[in-house]
Amino acid sequence: FNPDDFNAENLAMHTAQYVFSAIIGLLLLLSAFYSFIIRSSDKIYTHYAFYLFTIFVFFSYQYGILGDTISIIRQIPPAWFWIFSDFITITYIFFSQSFLNMKQTDPLLFRVFNFGKYLVGSMVVIETISYLVQVDVLHSLWFKSPIFVFEFFVFFFIFYRVYRMKTTLSWLFLISTIVLGAANLAGQIASTYKAVLPTNVFIQSGTIIDAFLFFIGIGIRFGISNKEKQQIQNDLISQLKINERIQEQN
Repeated sequence: FNPDDFNAENLAMHTAQYVFSAIIGLLLLLSAFYSFIIRSSDKIYTHYAFYLFTIFVFFSYQYGILGDTISIIRQIPPAWFWIFSDFITITYIFFSQSFLNMKQTDPLLFRVFNFGKYLVGSMVVIETISYLVQVDVLHSLWFKSPIFVFEFFVFFFIFYRVYRMKTTLSWLFLISTIVLGAANLAGQIASTYKAVLPTNVFIQSGTIIDAFLFFIGIGIRFGISNKEKQQIQNDLISQLKINERIQEQN
């Protein structure tokens, strides 16, 4: 055992945690800024900002950064923040629905994601009650196993439905879903056995990749949307000119 190696490892890990929080924080500020500037009916940047906010709060607490900044945070039991992590999933669902415009492109997939909101919301209620009555369901196999099974089948259903879209955004979504799904599954398995370090490593790696892919995807989405609007305007102008010629001929 070498104390110097141990300290160096801790320092590297602590630095990585701050870098992770800084990256998520930067993306959060950018998305909030764009949401304020654009002010359109398309709330994708707003949904993305909420998604990043829940990630930032959860991991900042996990790493001790939030407690170092706001001392009163240290008095909050860790279980509440594990329960709070469910809101990452909820905001992810909202964002995914906006990103792919599911309500118009795939109403069935939209309803499946809506069911996911209710499922995760129910988990929050169960986990909250279990904590208040001092029953540990967060690390129990009887509680996690059905969720693992559900996620396994839903993952392939979502993959198939999004694959059918065959658009640039759908491909980006599929890649991010694979990365995030694998990372979260590995993280949940690790958390069941109370392996905190592997849990954070799996989830944060998938989260960073996911966040960047979606940030790129949002830019592509707005580019496609602007082209479509411009095309509609051009078609309208062309139609007006045709109508004017017809009226002149008459």
